[in-house]
Amino acid sequence: MRNLIFAVAAYLLIITSSSLTVWASGNKNNTKASLSGGVAFPSSISFQGATHQFKLDVQTQPVSELVIKLPYGVSINKGIEVKNQSGKKIDAQIAVNNQTATLIFSQPVEPQTTLIVDMRGVNTSLRSHIWLYQVYGKMPNLTTEIPLGTVRIQTYGR
Repeated sequence: MRNLIFAVAAYLLIITSSSLTVWASGNKNNTKASLSGGVAFPSSISFQGATHQFKLDVQTQPVSELVIKLPYGVSINKGIEVKNQSGKKIDAQIAVNNQTATLIFSQPVEPQTTLIVDMRGVNTSLRSHIWLYQVYGKMPNLTTEIPLGTVRIQTYGR
């Protein structure tokens, strides 16, 4: 019975991951921003306190805020740091509440900027190998969140 439950859970995870990957790849035509480079370091599943990183290419519209929906079982204990492609730190008010991280930039991030988002001290309570972070953005003078895509971060090991 236990093996059946694990098999069904794995099947549902694969189906969900596939549909989210298709959904995220559909956002590549979005001219506002695109996501890439989801990576964990160290990438061992058993390492608690890793850094999960992704890149956001701001394309045609400035971005004033990011909202990151954390996967179930993930917590961030050492904060979030945002840099541009040159390594210069981007000033932002950052709050992590429940399963949501909100980054409000002191100045809107201009187009043609690549943001590198480091989520530090990531702890996981589940033995999953794949973590899916949904990312939303806000543009200046807009109140609604625009879906930017899903970042996939994979860890390895047993």
